[in-house]
Amino acid sequence: MIYMAVKNDNDTVIFQKDLDLLCDWETKWKMEFHPDKCKILSITRKKSSVIYPYQIHCQQLKHSNCAKYLGVRISNDKHWSKHIDIVSGKANSKLGFIKRNVNISSRAIKEQVYKTLVRPVLEYSQTV
Repeated sequence: MIYMAVKNDNDTVIFQKDLDLLCDWETKWKMEFHPDKCKILSITRKKSSVIYPYQIHCQQLKHSNCAKYLGVRISNDKHWSKHIDIVSGKANSKLGFIKRNVNISSRAIKEQVYKTLVRPVLEYSQTV
């Protein structure tokens, strides 16, 4: 992940130079970036943001409204509804799995299964 506050056209040129330096770094260390896996996420509440055709290996990077970083969905408008929807969906899916497959009447075992499978999904990055 690379980020920078881009406020004007001069900042876009500086950011592209940083991307070019990353390409030099990857060559030096015999690594390879995949431009098709890279996204540009402009985080702002302004109606119009500075748009620039950033490139890696002469391939233009795609702009996105949402990106995943360390399991957290970050939205370009600073709202967390997409992240919350995904996390609650995963938790509900695991609850459904438990209901279908754990046919034990012991409350303690059901509680342990919940704490093992569902709760970690809900608690990961909960401060977000």
